[in-house]
Amino acid sequence: MKYASKIFYLWGLCISTHLFARPVPLLTEDFVDTFHFKLNNDKSYCQLSIRSPDDSITQFPLASQSPCYFFGDHEKKKIQTYSYKEAHIEHILFIGGTAVTLTDEQRQSKKMPIDSYCTQNIQAITIETGKVKLGNMNTAFFACAEDRLDEKIYQQVTKQPRVNIEVFLQEQKEKRPTVNRGQVPQADVPFFEGLQQKIEAIFK
Repeated sequence: MKYASKIFYLWGLCISTHLFARPVPLLTEDFVDTFHFKLNNDKSYCQLSIRSPDDSITQFPLASQSPCYFFGDHEKKKIQTYSYKEAHIEHILFIGGTAVTLTDEQRQSKKMPIDSYCTQNIQAITIETGKVKLGNMNTAFFACAEDRLDEKIYQQVTKQPRVNIEVFLQEQKEKRPTVNRGQVPQADVPFFEGLQQKIEAIFK
């Protein structure tokens, strides 16, 4: 009976730990070089805000659903970046979002933590000669919020096309349908859902 009660206690402790486990605190802002990057997860789709050295702020929606986060050291709250001088890239950073829906068994089979935000949507951002650029969306593998990504993933970005944030925003502004007086505006969600396809179209 004594051993049975201990087993029951340990079983209850494991269940309560699992039920009340919380994902690691998400890394949602940091300075990279002289730019301040901040993610806002208040809306269905993430908003990225970039403050430039001249204090000007650029904000735009990403194609990933909230919550979004930067990959890096969550304890030190530092974004993980890599530099490639030969490609004229000062920094490459990644943003994760749109959490995957997997059962505990599926997570365990893929060696993914049960109590973490994991994704297949990984957005590349680069800083090149003082300009911020938008890279491709990588969906080839799973990654979780607390992961330190392999440098091979960063190296891939150097071989892929990137577009200036200003150019991207201007093209989205031109493509977004105008609403005439008396016309019912379209919902924002389809617009955001189409962002990823539009980003991919730019790079083709």
